[in-house]
Amino acid sequence: PAILDQKGYTTAAFHGDVASFWNRDNTYKSWGYDYFFSKPYFKDADNANYNIGYGMKDKIFLQDSAKYLEQLPQPFYSKIIT
Repeated sequence: PAILDQKGYTTAAFHGDVASFWNRDNTYKSWGYDYFFSKPYFKDADNANYNIGYGMKDKIFLQDSAKYLEQLPQPFYSKIIT
């Protein structure tokens, strides 16, 4: 991500669980990601019908992530962890 930033890319990571899971909140920041979208960004993340224990169900997570992807400045690189 830090190298891509030097080339003019916006960088983002997505995970449908808590930001501290595997220390992602600190790790992504240290790697140079511009944005990290985790559980608080997804309205149904706590709903038992949408959560499988390690985050959101993939289909719902991907659909909900699309609204953030559409708003990222171009060009961008994104990593989505399902």
